[in-house]
Amino acid sequence: MKRLLIFVAFVVALAGCSNIKKIFHDEKVKNRREWYQARAKIIYGVGMEHLKAGSFDKARSSAIEAIRLDPDYVPARVLLAKVLLEDGDYAAAIEQLRRAEAISPGDAEVAYLLGQAFERRGQFAQALKQYQKARALDPAKNAYILASANVLVLMGKTKEAMELLDLRLSRTIGNPAMLLFAGEIAMLNHLPEKAADFFRRCLDQQPNSLTVRESLAKAEFFAHHYADALTHLKVIDQQIRKMESSKQSESETYQSLHREKKSWVYLMMGDCYMAMNQPWRARRSYEKACQIAPNDWRIWLNLA
Repeated sequence: MKRLLIFVAFVVALAGCSNIKKIFHDEKVKNRREWYQARAKIIYGVGMEHLKAGSFDKARSSAIEAIRLDPDYVPARVLLAKVLLEDGDYAAAIEQLRRAEAISPGDAEVAYLLGQAFERRGQFAQALKQYQKARALDPAKNAYILASANVLVLMGKTKEAMELLDLRLSRTIGNPAMLLFAGEIAMLNHLPEKAADFFRRCLDQQPNSLTVRESLAKAEFFAHHYADALTHLKVIDQQIRKMESSKQSESETYQSLHREKKSWVYLMMGDCYMAMNQPWRARRSYEKACQIAPNDWRIWLNLA
């Protein structure tokens, strides 16, 4: 009986030692994994800084090193995919994003980047599906709405793009990029009044933007709101005069590039004055346009 008790005690002791060894081993593996994960996060952070600075080779190296330490670290695969997209290696980017998607299927950014990769390859239908998925995962993100609308335009579906942006902007204030894009799509759909509304809202957010004011002037003109168009054209004229008097305007390259850009302003001003039955003012505007672009036959025709 005594021998049996000693044997049982010995077996129990052995089992205890085995469990202790297993616990120590599991703890060691866990600590090593946590250390690798912590290192991967640090290296990823360095890689992101390289990406922001435009050092794509260094960003790529950091991403690869982070993935080596922790293959399931999704941000590192996303970083590598971004570098690959910048390098034009879309197939490799898609491969990394598919792996990230398998690890984290609910990641909206992964879906969005997949859409970008497909869009750059000209696979617009696949890109749209990914953008729609990104929107479903993160409905508040304006970038995903813009991406969907942009690819719809590339597919020739400008009406659907307009409906998408119109729905979004009926519920939110919208940011300047979205409002400007919505206005441009409205113009493509021959809806100048709707475009003018979007451009007006955009100008409220960026009152000093020459681009937005030019777009608004054109929309007002094509909507037959000639007085409103003239108001904006006069402001543009003042901005042009300021630029002409700046030091930058002394360069011949600047002058040649800007000359063609601004002649339409005076041509449109003349058209507005003609529509408002003020031919004497129209004449002055057309003459100014002729001085700027003497080879544009349309201006001479309007002046005649």
